[in-house]
Amino acid sequence: MIARRVAPDEPALVSWGQFTAGSVNNVIPHTAHIKASVRSRNPQVRTDMERMIRDIIKHVCAMYGAEYDLDFQKGYGSVINSKEQTDQVIDAAREVVGEERMYPMPPLMAGEDFSAYPNVRPGTFFGLGSGLAVDGYEFINHHPKFIVDEACMPVGSAMFVRLVENSLK
Repeated sequence: MIARRVAPDEPALVSWGQFTAGSVNNVIPHTAHIKASVRSRNPQVRTDMERMIRDIIKHVCAMYGAEYDLDFQKGYGSVINSKEQTDQVIDAAREVVGEERMYPMPPLMAGEDFSAYPNVRPGTFFGLGSGLAVDGYEFINHHPKFIVDEACMPVGSAMFVRLVENSLK
């Protein structure tokens, strides 16, 4: 679907994460439940993907005489960072940790509740490093084995204090 109907330069993803049907191996199940996650950084592409999914389900079910019930829930949108706030975070990070400890964050396809904040007031999302894999911190957040290196907490606090101090200048 994505390869044929979404522009190749537009990041888009459909992850079919759950497919549950039947309870034994020798009986064709009467129902199936499928769950997926849809992600894109472009709100229009995200809307188009919902329409595409609806169309595909409708036509496949019609072809086989099946019925369906689609509950498409829109989760959090893309985080759209404000350039001004991003520049402020970069300046604060230079002051708090120094240029040599700063790393650019690549664009992500993650769902993030922070995405709602810039709809109310300009903002930016930044990551705070929390340990190295060689020290036992090998899993990222949202992974079941993720643990945070609490030594990063003073750095995070210092970042927010510096952002407030700089905004008061």
